[in-house]
Amino acid sequence: MISMFVPAQIAWSFQRTDVYFGTSVSYIIILGGIILKKNLKKKLLALTLCAGFILSAAGCGSNSSATSSATQTQSSASAAPTSEAVGKKPIIVGSKDFTESKVLAEIYALALENSGYQVKRAESLASAVIRESIKTGDVDLYPEYTGTALVSVLGLDPIYDKDEVYKTVKEQYEKQYDIAILDPADVNDSEGLAVLATRAKELGISTISEAWAAAQKQKLVFSCKAEFTEAQIPRLEQVYGKLPFKLSVMEHTLSFSAAKSGNVDVFSVYTTEGNLAGDEWTVLKDDLGAWVPYYIIPVIRNDALKANPGAEKIINLVTATFTTDNVIKMNAEVDAEGKEYDDVAREYYESIKASLN
Repeated sequence: MISMFVPAQIAWSFQRTDVYFGTSVSYIIILGGIILKKNLKKKLLALTLCAGFILSAAGCGSNSSATSSATQTQSSASAAPTSEAVGKKPIIVGSKDFTESKVLAEIYALALENSGYQVKRAESLASAVIRESIKTGDVDLYPEYTGTALVSVLGLDPIYDKDEVYKTVKEQYEKQYDIAILDPADVNDSEGLAVLATRAKELGISTISEAWAAAQKQKLVFSCKAEFTEAQIPRLEQVYGKLPFKLSVMEHTLSFSAAKSGNVDVFSVYTTEGNLAGDEWTVLKDDLGAWVPYYIIPVIRNDALKANPGAEKIINLVTATFTTDNVIKMNAEVDAEGKEYDDVAREYYESIKASLN
């Protein structure tokens, strides 16, 4: 029998990123008992790793530090290709605490890992937290929106031309924060108005101007949540004229069912939300530019780019694959179908991987 003297209070804890499953799994191992903090989905994997760790420590105590070191670096090694890792420091990829941000961030993380870069994840951060974290270096890269960067971060007055918004944000981030704004996606996650596709065809409308004109000729119902009446209707009326619809205030998701039943004609939406998946809905074009554009942009620290040559190219190639339709589809897969966001991200990454070479 092998006997070992170990102080009763000694314990080992370590964190690893399970790249294959895309989820962080924490293990805390204490002599005489094992405490596992894990997702049930990874139960078998966690038990296997813990058993291996304990057997290794019992068989050759002098190798325990090597075992721990190997475990800590498993995240980068398991995801990276066979070549050595690229870059001088890990890229910390962050996400905000909503579906779209988490999916897009994970796609960037997977693309960088599989191109040989070391990646760490900082997931589901509050908006205010992630904005400060990229300034302090606690986050290197995350998906942001041009309108958010303009109004919420820089505190500037609204601009309604998408190119002018992007130019302003890019210049000011470089000047004020030494942070780069990379190429934008052709995806605008903004306020919008939607109509059941069959109803839009009946009315002959595809723009907000046409909807306003149709409502002046016949009785049409417009629905939105209470906040929209205060924040957005005044802007719509400023641009398109007095609201010509009968107004019905209701919870956001109820508008979809009300439109299907014929009780609502036009209603407010977010232009990339998962509820819009498929061909059932028509999002009206904001032809007069009532709303600030919110195009997806990768935001990354310049020091992270300098330490990781070639990363900018990978990120821009990924961003170029995003479309309104595929972003809506990914949101729907998580929010409506109940899939894990990291599984959706991995499936999407696999579909575009060949185009990134």
